[in-house]
Amino acid sequence: MNVFALTCLDLAREMDRRYGKGLHHASALYREIFKKGNSAFTDAPEFLESPALGGRLAVDVRLPFCRIVSLQEDGVLKFASALFDDQIIESVIIPANGRTTLCVSSQVGCRMGCRFCTTGEMGLVRNLSAEEIVWQVYAARFTLGHRIDNVVFMGMGEPLDNFDNLMQAVRVLSDQRGLDIALSHITVSTAGHADGLRSLRRWPPKSRGAELAKAAPGSLAQRRGQRPSRYPHADQPQVPTRQTQRGAPKLSACTGRCGLH
Repeated sequence: MNVFALTCLDLAREMDRRYGKGLHHASALYREIFKKGNSAFTDAPEFLESPALGGRLAVDVRLPFCRIVSLQEDGVLKFASALFDDQIIESVIIPANGRTTLCVSSQVGCRMGCRFCTTGEMGLVRNLSAEEIVWQVYAARFTLGHRIDNVVFMGMGEPLDNFDNLMQAVRVLSDQRGLDIALSHITVSTAGHADGLRSLRRWPPKSRGAELAKAAPGSLAQRRGQRPSRYPHADQPQVPTRQTQRGAPKLSACTGRCGLH
């Protein structure tokens, strides 16, 4: 059971299906992992009272097979993580004005080919799963001990090129029973991925009252330095420089990366 890819309500449904247990035990598991960073969650009171359930969870719950392999500090703290297949991603912890922002990756490599970005030279290796995205925040908070106030998707990869995993990660990150990072504190930086922008405007499907700040025609191309040929300007939707749609993360045009190399 892949808790890092589930919201608390997703987890409750899964626990009901597997064990006949619901939100009470799901909230306890979520609290131990995402509020306390406790991977030995079976010592929580709710599971000490139900040792059979605790034993099954100890077997069934799968934590991401990721590990931090290097740290570099020069005003910000960069950390590189090895994934289950030994691919490497980078994340950056950025303290400023009493708050801490975490810059996270969404892909291994990138296919957008932006001239200013060395990640683009790799090409796209693969998308990150939702759990691999969420793990970066978990690692920054509990492994490295930094309170994370804001999350920006400005690390490796084009976030909107990995739309489904991106948005599931956003759901998990913003779940108030867990990591509880408000949507207003989550920013998705894009190089101008047209299909992803259209999908983001429809997300979540039932939300209303979208307020999009439009970029002037051509301004995104000037700020980025180039536009991928697969998205000619005539086919581009107007690109919001921020996303204030209720229930959606903010959106920004990409002008660079968080010091990744």
